[in-house]
Amino acid sequence: GDDGWRFAGAVSKVGAAGKLIEALRLHGEMNTQQLAIATGLHRTTIPKHIYTLNKAGLLNKNGGRFSLKSL
Repeated sequence: GDDGWRFAGAVSKVGAAGKLIEALRLHGEMNTQQLAIATGLHRTTIPKHIYTLNKAGLLNKNGGRFSLKSL
């Protein structure tokens, strides 16, 4: 079936969010443009990943800039 493709899609989504988390952990507060450069992800996909991380309660928003909440 196409379960393999679905799994690959899920992994790549986690990978992208993981890259954002890693970039924010390393560099601190960043805007979407900086995140795109730091992660190598396309600028237009960043907001979708920001939304996911924000919904999970992992981000602080400060105007157009984002940082990780200290856990």
